[in-house]
Amino acid sequence: MAAALSACNAGDPGEGTVDLESGDSALTCFETQSCADASPRGLCTCETELRVVTRSATNPLRCHRAMEVARERAYAAAEAACSVGICNPVERERLCEVGPDGLGHALFELTYSCWDSVTCG
Repeated sequence: MAAALSACNAGDPGEGTVDLESGDSALTCFETQSCADASPRGLCTCETELRVVTRSATNPLRCHRAMEVARERAYAAAEAACSVGICNPVERERLCEVGPDGLGHALFELTYSCWDSVTCG
């Protein structure tokens, strides 16, 4: 008997395949509605509320570096807003251009949820 194990954002469907020897033991399975964090914290669920943070940055050398800084700032703000950490992050690079002043300007948006403090705390 073979059972396929799946996880949130799993890569190859063949990963996690387990062959179970036949025996007298019963196999019990269950499904949850939320994605579990595989960290040492145990089974964590992600809150359903979506949050959005947008950060900007300027860099004298290039737009790409300004985007990296704006991304770092957005993640720092999100982590500060969630006591147990963030989950389901979706990134969006909103603007990346060199202005008339010759500076790289970037705007980065992060949509995310927080890990539930009750199940993950």
